[in-house]
Amino acid sequence: MHFRNDEVRKLYKKSGGVKTKGSLGFDLVNSQDIHVYGDEKFQPIEIDFGIIAKVDTPGSFLAIYPRSSLFKKTGFIMVNSVGIIDRDYCGAEDWLKAFVCKLGTGRSNDWYKVVDTDVLPAGTPLFQLLVLRSPGVGAFEEFDPPEISRGGFGSTDEG
Repeated sequence: MHFRNDEVRKLYKKSGGVKTKGSLGFDLVNSQDIHVYGDEKFQPIEIDFGIIAKVDTPGSFLAIYPRSSLFKKTGFIMVNSVGIIDRDYCGAEDWLKAFVCKLGTGRSNDWYKVVDTDVLPAGTPLFQLLVLRSPGVGAFEEFDPPEISRGGFGSTDEG
């Protein structure tokens, strides 16, 4: 793990990182305050986590997932649902980031209301960084599909 500066290191020491022995992920926090104005609702916002991370284990990669409480506590959703970080994405300028979109206030009974200004303070745990395994790109091979089809996209849940 490489922190952008001492301020970011302090944010992680206070609110991020691995919380318990049973944790599967490393809590990622925003490295700066995030200001959202009412007219920016539904617009993508870039979250900078202020860290560069790498995994040394062959066959492993990093993935960023939203915390299960992200929407309930903040009104944000992750725009691309999951972020995959290749093992070689760990250069001097390869800061981890994610895009979110503000949908509401984060209170379950009024998610649709526009708030004039929301501030998400730096150091708020928003996402988790996980180490996952993959057989790698070599696992994909060219082939000829069989003549019989399952019915196309979305067909497995038809009665």
